[in-house]
Amino acid sequence: MTTPASGSSSLPITSQAGLILVVDDENEPRNNLLRTLEDTEFRGVGVADAVQALEVISKSHPRTILLDWALPGGISGMGLLKALKADHATRHIPVIMISGLKRSDSEKMAVQRAGAEGFFPKLDLMAQREYLLELLRGAVAKNKSPSKWRLLGIEDDIGVQTLIRLALEGREFEIHFS
Repeated sequence: MTTPASGSSSLPITSQAGLILVVDDENEPRNNLLRTLEDTEFRGVGVADAVQALEVISKSHPRTILLDWALPGGISGMGLLKALKADHATRHIPVIMISGLKRSDSEKMAVQRAGAEGFFPKLDLMAQREYLLELLRGAVAKNKSPSKWRLLGIEDDIGVQTLIRLALEGREFEIHFS
């Protein structure tokens, strides 16, 4: 479990299958969420703002993001959610919005329309620990991170198709011919 301080530039980068990124500007809720992940199949990394979040996302490719609704500074939680879902490289990462405030149904619907997987209230975290873990397990299962690049080949010669398949065998490419 790692919680870099705000403004830290030396974020630990790991590529864990169950890496959960917790983005919350408040230390206590962020640390509580990270403690909730202890003794589970998940590893947590916590950051305090959208800039740090983007750095971790680009380097460690988390399986799911817990994102605070109200981040201070230039990029809000909703702004970061929209940016992640607009980017081809990150749109597959499930995001669960979190908030310490009671949110209306219309606000919750707005974040789901923006691409969030769900919403989790931070208010009584320990009482809702199993619910949070269930949300995370569902989100991780839906993460459609491509393990292979899919290529479309346009070639009618079966011999050439076979040579191309052999050349790509064992690499991170999957090719289909039409």
